[in-house]
Formats: sequence, C-alpha cells, structure tokens
Amino acid sequence: LTQGAICSPALFNLIIDELVRLLNGRAGPAHLRAIFFADDGSLLASSVAEAQELLNLAKAWADERGFRFNVGKCGVVARRRVTLCLGPEPIPQVDSYKYLGIPRTADGLDCVAWLTRVTTSMNNTLRLLCAVGGAWSSMVRLRLYQ
Repeated sequence: LTQGAICSPALFNLIIDELVRLLNGRAGPAHLRAIFFADDGSLLASSVAEAQELLNLAKAWADERGFRFNVGKCGVVARRRVTLCLGPEPIPQVDSYKYLGIPRTADGLDCVAWLTRVTTSMNNTLRLLCAVGGAWSSMVRLRLYQ
C-alpha cells in the first residue's frame, strides 16, 4: 500500500493502535504512557528509566514491522538534563516541543506561546481581509461579519 492511497490513513491507524496498546500496557486510563493522533505521538514518562523503556519497546515494535522513527523530528522535554536514545541515536533535548500544534514545556502547556501564535495568525488574516476586502460587495462583507 503506497503513501497517499485512499486506505492508507485507516490502515496506518489500525497498525499504530497496536503500538499505543503495547506502550500503555496495563497503565490504565488514569496514567497513559503514550498518546497518538495519526503519526504524531507523545510518550509520557515519570522517570528516565520508564522513558527509555518506552523508547526501547517502540523501537523493537517498529523494527519488527519495518517502520522507522525519525529522531530529527523527536525531542525530549524534561526539567533536568537527561540522555535518551532511540536505538543508538540520542534524542535531542529541547525546552519546548509542539504536539498537535500546541507547545509543551516540562511544566505543561505553554499557553503564552500558543496564544501569541494564534493571535499573530488572526491579526495577519484580518490584515489580509482588510486589504482585499475593499472590492467585496456589501452582502459578502455582511456574511463574513455574521
């Protein structure tokens, strides 16, 4: 099955669900260790040992199925300096990492960074609408306003 085929997303989700179940194990819904949305995933660990265990499980699972993780798109967010590896490759440590478009730090969601990005995007859209909207009819302007 090729990337972009109509069935690809559904089949990918079925396969990746197996990894999510493996990583969460018997953790239960009160303590999820892995969360995924399609091909975006996040591992949540309370210790360096637990984090490395999750990475080792994920790597073994991926190797068995011919999947590869791109360490360049990974990042470790932690309160102190730690070294975690995906196979032989160290994962870079970062102060903040975006998961599904929302920046997270070691202290949780970075609401200030997210609100700044959203506000900037809204202001840019408003400027664009003001620049091109002068030629629009009154009816179009009214519909946008509503």
